[in-house]
Amino acid sequence: MHVTKPGDNIFADLGFDDAEALSLQTKSKRIISEKLAIKDQLKQAEAATIL
Repeated sequence: MHVTKPGDNIFADLGFDDAEALSLQTKSKRIISEKLAIKDQLKQAEAATIL
């Protein structure tokens, strides 16, 4: 079984060429970052409502 190490590019492991793998990795990191920011904002709004 193959396991992608933290920090490695899963898209390269899946067989995408280097340029596309980097593009996909960059795009996915941006989306994850945006989703986490939204989650943090919601938590802050909930806390503000409670307080």
